[in-house]
Amino acid sequence: MKRIQVRALLFFAILMLLFVTRTHAQPARLTSLSTDGINIYAGTERDGVIIIKDKGRSWIPLSRPAEKKNGWWEIDHLGGKGGTIIAGGKATIYISTDTGTSWRLLPPMGELLTVNFNGTDIWMTTHASVFVSNDNGVNWKDIGLKINFATVPVMVFNGNEVYAGGSGTKNKVYVLRSQDRGETWTRIDKDLVGYYITSIAINNDKVFVGTNRYSDYMQTGVFLLNDDKNAFKRVTTGDISSMAASKGNVYAAGGSSVMVSTDNGSTWKSAGETFNGNRFEDERKKIMSAVIAAENTVYAAAGYSLYVLTDTATSWARYESTKKYEEAFVKREQDIEDAAKLKKRAKYKAFEDEEYASIIEAYNIYIAKFQGQSKEEMEAAKLNRDGKTVEAITVLKNVAVPTGKLMNQLAALEYNKKNYSEAYDMAGNALKLESNNPGFMVSRGFAALALGKPGETISLMDRLLIKTPGLATAHLLRGMALRAENQPQQAIGAYSKALQADAQLKAAFRERAAVFMKLSRYEDALKDYSQYISLDSLSTTTFNMRGMANARLGKFNESLADYTRSIQLAPNNYYALNNLGMLYLANKQFQLAAENFNQSNLFIDDYADNYFGLARVYDNRKVYREAYNMIKKAMALDSLKQPYIATYIQILITGGFENQAIIEADKLLGMNEKNTDGWLLKAMAQNNIKDFTGGINTMNAAIEKVPGNYLLYSMRAYIYRQQGNTAAADADDAKAKELSSK
Repeated sequence: MKRIQVRALLFFAILMLLFVTRTHAQPARLTSLSTDGINIYAGTERDGVIIIKDKGRSWIPLSRPAEKKNGWWEIDHLGGKGGTIIAGGKATIYISTDTGTSWRLLPPMGELLTVNFNGTDIWMTTHASVFVSNDNGVNWKDIGLKINFATVPVMVFNGNEVYAGGSGTKNKVYVLRSQDRGETWTRIDKDLVGYYITSIAINNDKVFVGTNRYSDYMQTGVFLLNDDKNAFKRVTTGDISSMAASKGNVYAAGGSSVMVSTDNGSTWKSAGETFNGNRFEDERKKIMSAVIAAENTVYAAAGYSLYVLTDTATSWARYESTKKYEEAFVKREQDIEDAAKLKKRAKYKAFEDEEYASIIEAYNIYIAKFQGQSKEEMEAAKLNRDGKTVEAITVLKNVAVPTGKLMNQLAALEYNKKNYSEAYDMAGNALKLESNNPGFMVSRGFAALALGKPGETISLMDRLLIKTPGLATAHLLRGMALRAENQPQQAIGAYSKALQADAQLKAAFRERAAVFMKLSRYEDALKDYSQYISLDSLSTTTFNMRGMANARLGKFNESLADYTRSIQLAPNNYYALNNLGMLYLANKQFQLAAENFNQSNLFIDDYADNYFGLARVYDNRKVYREAYNMIKKAMALDSLKQPYIATYIQILITGGFENQAIIEADKLLGMNEKNTDGWLLKAMAQNNIKDFTGGINTMNAAIEKVPGNYLLYSMRAYIYRQQGNTAAADADDAKAKELSSK
């Protein structure tokens, strides 16, 4: 119990390793935002397109074009509506019409600047020209907006009105207005000479233009178009990078802040309470890249962060893209893994069903005695023998007036397909016709047990056994129901009667062995498993279970042989692979243990015992970070399994986190106050931080709860000795020796 001594610097390093989660490669800056009023679309500097939902809480990274699967996918501008998304950067423009599932590269049209969805049309401005599509992006028409200006970076629709603006030659700016959906244009840029136009927003038919400076002496800001729609006046100053309008409010982002006007530009104030002095900054002090408004919520992108202000909030919520993107990335990868896992489980499920095969076999052999001889029943029986159970069920269900035997045959087929409710109902219908038919009662009993009704099964079998006391199948089924009712001794008696009636009923051997295992009667279990194997030498499950019995008896070589044979019969048997790993772990053969746990993980990656085993391997090797990661994975799959929690506490202690270990030990003891590991680990942690009094008090409480356990006295003796109380330590050592010898 000597405490592992580790330098303070190493403790700090372990702390960082244990509690800092490794993340996906850091995503780039948010470069652009777009909304269709429902969805929020975000472009990034290198990681493509993200859909943002739930007011910033949920981030969904979309798939990439095939040629962008690896490396950067830089998005400068984008727009989306419904399932259609257009995104562009570095002179390439892609379109998706299925919400980002697939992408198509558009013909060269210049570098994307804006995207607008207006009715059934999509308008797109680039450095080259302005393009419109009337067929959801299949074909594009250059509308020929050629007025000797360099770019059209801004375009906004207001019904049939269209406003376009940008910077032209010789640092001139322009704003254009069309009243016929882009057929003809009129310049309306009076008083805007010499400025960059960055954004246009329309609020209650009022047109606002945001400008950014060309040189320091220029007074940029937000300009309002007059009612005659031929000249502008400035309504507030500042370098404006983006604007948005929603619900009567106008928002202007610039520098490192967002302003809002609720009276059509007459007055302006900061939107929301201050956040870092109302300055939205990232690590590189980048200015706002975009602001949009949707569903009474304002979204502002700044560097690596998204800021969200709802109409019911007074301050901005901040979501860091590094964190949110990682969450979304992990979820997307998990979805892919889950799909693969389902496919894998379907492929490797055969050996799992083998465990129940002998029970189903016993059931079917008995039920076959009650099969009718009609044409349909004979056809269904043949189909079932050929493995076409679904087709067999269809044949029987098409019979206009089914007999009791036919309904019972149908119940058996449904049971074989694990359609237990249907089997239960069919057997019940058969019993309505013949209430004392043994075959019908057996069918109903099997289905009732599968539906969690063991009491009904016991009652049915008691009735049946009064008339046919030597019916092996009825005793087997009764034993299974008694086991489900947690009556192990009575279950053993029922299985024994089944074997007296039929010594070849192999299912009874394995069922009785399972009860013996639960009662720690490992020798008896070993005999029954061996009897089963003598009747069926190809059962991967039974070899695995016999291996467990041998392991409990300390028979390493015999257990090794059984697990090996089980895996030979079914190389995908992850239970046997895990058990073999545990066997090697108990024998301190850590490399072989890890190899088997990892091999088991190849077939099923949500089997918690594999991660539990790996955690113990890494803990024994003193690789604390990996031990911590593995036990956390195990606990994520099964948070209530007490051995997992105890191992977690042990890892915390060996990693030097005794205070946290004490907290976790108290949680474990809250679940089970007689958990010896919980008491010992808590005392060990207290001893390590030299809280000897606390450790002794913990052991006093443990001995009261779990009297007669020599380990508790041995631990208290150790703590007494650390405290310097030699007499008390000697007394406890003597008591521990006395108890251990019994």
